Amino acid sequence: MTHLLCRQKGLKTLAFFVLLQYVLFKEILFSGEKGIFAFYIPEGHILRRIEERVDFKRIGKILETKYSGKITPIPRIEPIALFKLYLVMFLYPIHSERELCRRAHSDMAIRWFCDFGLFGKIPDHSIISKFRARVGAKTFLEIFEYIVHCCVKVGLVKGNHISIDGSKLPGNARRYTSAEQARRLTKEYIKRLFGTEYVEGETKEQEEGLKEIAKVASKLVGYPVQKADKVVEKIKMQAKEMGIKPVKIKGIPVEKAKEIKEKVSKVLHEISHARGDSTARVGRTSSNENYCGYLQSFAYDYPVGVFTACYLEPADTYCSNIFIPTYEAHKKNVGKAPDEISLDRGYDEIKVREILEKDKVKAYISLAKRENKYGVYSTEMFEFNEKGELICPAEKRMERLGKKPRQDRKTRYKGIACQECELRKFCTTVRYRTIEIIEEEHKRRQEAEKISQTPEHKSALKKRLRIEGGIGHLKDYHLLRRALYRNKEMIKIQQLMSVTSSNIEKLVWAKI
Repeated sequence: MTHLLCRQKGLKTLAFFVLLQYVLFKEILFSGEKGIFAFYIPEGHILRRIEERVDFKRIGKILETKYSGKITPIPRIEPIALFKLYLVMFLYPIHSERELCRRAHSDMAIRWFCDFGLFGKIPDHSIISKFRARVGAKTFLEIFEYIVHCCVKVGLVKGNHISIDGSKLPGNARRYTSAEQARRLTKEYIKRLFGTEYVEGETKEQEEGLKEIAKVASKLVGYPVQKADKVVEKIKMQAKEMGIKPVKIKGIPVEKAKEIKEKVSKVLHEISHARGDSTARVGRTSSNENYCGYLQSFAYDYPVGVFTACYLEPADTYCSNIFIPTYEAHKKNVGKAPDEISLDRGYDEIKVREILEKDKVKAYISLAKRENKYGVYSTEMFEFNEKGELICPAEKRMERLGKKPRQDRKTRYKGIACQECELRKFCTTVRYRTIEIIEEEHKRRQEAEKISQTPEHKSALKKRLRIEGGIGHLKDYHLLRRALYRNKEMIKIQQLMSVTSSNIEKLVWAKI
């Protein structure tokens, strides 16, 4: 009897809680998917704000150009839904496409944002990969430019003061060791010289020529030159293991090796530097740290911090080489050249200053220290006076040699009274001090040194530090710490999506 009473009380309690749940959630249950999504996703959620601020219909039209005219028997997923899902990967951030699909399956906010519904099937990770490859970097660039134009329209981009800076992006591949790369480069040289990788000299002189090639290759890739003999021996061993008879060469390979020394670096740029990613290259940071991957550049607008342009190249290049495409992309996206620009010392080059001077942009550039390899006064210590005469550190006039500059635009100057000068031991180790300068560049740098002492210059360089924080934010919160893919085209898409997601965040949270 007691057992039955307890059972009846339990059923009453259960019925009470079921009735309570029905009273509390009946509006949600009968309102369908919209009501459920409205209950579980708050109004201030970032995905709700993005849906309100960004015109995805416009982005959908850009994506449709890659899908128009394609008829398939299987019902396709809308490209805008795949783009939204891929955007979520960089907003949250989620470090792989597999994890993105697992997360989207159980996250109601992602389901609502991508229009998958409560019970809709989430695309497989392979579909996202195919979508990315099919759309291509050019289309993602159009979407990035559209977001920048949105920022310009609402006043987030002023275009008065910008900074451009570079950053390394380590590749997703294993770099060849210096010994492996020395062998690969030597084999490539030999193949270009003689038409085959495996050769053998008829005389000692010709064998020395092969070693000369190995030395050049070893020096370029950072392998000890003393071990160049082992590089040649290893190539011969590989030929024996493969059953290939080395071809006996004729001629004088020593002379040929010397002739192609200047072309060595070009060949090194053409061969791959890492296993798995044929487009990654070995480069060096400003702190002389070697890495294998890519060099990326960004244009950063003040005061909000919107990225107005980005560019990517393999790591075997300099920041100043990718400055021009980044700067031109900024002008195209914003519609005008900036009034002011602040740059670090990596951009202290004549071609950068000439471009900025042509556009009448006030440049605040950190001056690179230039030291003389002989330990004497550098050319920076020699200045032009008001009469246009070059004056040495002892305040004496330098004699100009030649009426016109040479073909390389350089002009040579010579000291007049160096033997009796008190500063002779600091200035030269020979009879007379001579220097070669490009006069226009020297005068431009002289003016830059005067500007570097002004409060405006110091203030602009302090402001420039914000771009480093902005790039750090991309690395930490938008998947730009390292390459996710093994192809330049796909890594460019990664960079564009990272910068696009950062700009969308600023567009969403800004008070307009």
